[in-house]
Parts: sequence; structure tokens; C-alpha cells
Amino acid sequence: MKEGRRFIIFFLVAISGLIIQSSFRFYFPALRHFCPQLLFILVIFLSFQDSSTKGVLCSFFLGLLLDISSGMVIGPWAGAYTLSYTAVALVSQGIFADSAFAVIFSTFVAYLISGLTFVLLSFSFTGGSTSAMLGIFIEAFATALVAPLVFYLLKFLLKNSRLHRRSSSFE
Repeated sequence: MKEGRRFIIFFLVAISGLIIQSSFRFYFPALRHFCPQLLFILVIFLSFQDSSTKGVLCSFFLGLLLDISSGMVIGPWAGAYTLSYTAVALVSQGIFADSAFAVIFSTFVAYLISGLTFVLLSFSFTGGSTSAMLGIFIEAFATALVAPLVFYLLKFLLKNSRLHRRSSSFE
């Protein structure tokens, strides 16, 4: 029962994050690069909390959800989120996840990797490559700054669900 509850909470948080993120980008198109990638923060949270096949699948589906909602090419964000999850999960064993600095730094670096992967997979590395790289850097910075707050909120929401480090989140 608790596993189902955790999944529902995580799903509702993901949908809420997508709505907030999409609304911000729709109503403030000039500031789209300053919008934190809330779904990506969920991927990083998962990689710190749960290194498993289910975490990889969840990160893939979060990326696929973003791909589908963008209405463009399906797949680049799914691949980028999966790669980022795997990279952070591999190094997260030696990182103190409760440290805000560790969360900010790992989110920033992972988003740079994710953004570059997205650009390469979507073949959008054309004419305005300098502006695309600057946009990725700004998004990485904005996402990293918000990540500790989102981590705190997720830990609060999932506190009673006993989602602990290295335990499977949806079994």
C-alpha cells in the first residue's frame, strides 16, 4: 500500500512540476532559460535516493513526458534524463545528499550533461550554437539553485513513505 502511495505522490509531483514549468515558459517566453527544470530535479532526486532499474525507467518516462509535452521530437529528453540519472547514481554513493552544496553542484553538472545530450540527440546544434550553449548554462544554474528546495519538499512529502537512500522506491 505504501509503495502505491509513494508512486502516486511522485506522479502528482511530476505532473505538477510539468504544469508549473510549462506555464512559466508559455507566459514568460523571454525568460524561458531562467525557468528551473523541475522534472530534471526529480530525476536527480531519484538518482540520489534509489539506484535501481526502476529509477532508470522512471527517469526515462519523466524525459518522455517532457518530450511529449513539448510537441517536438520524441526521445531527446528521455535519453538525456536517463544518461543523467545513470551518471549521478554512479557517483552518488560518495556524495552527502543532505548537503545543499552537493545537491546544487551535482544538479548543475548533470544538467550541463543533459542539455548537451539533448542538443546532440535533437540535432538542434545548428546556427545559434553559442546562444544554445548559453541557454543550457543559464538553465543549469537556475535548476541547480532551486534543487535543494525541491529536495526538501520531496523529502517532506515522502517522509512517511520511508523512501530512504538505496532502497527501492516503487517496489
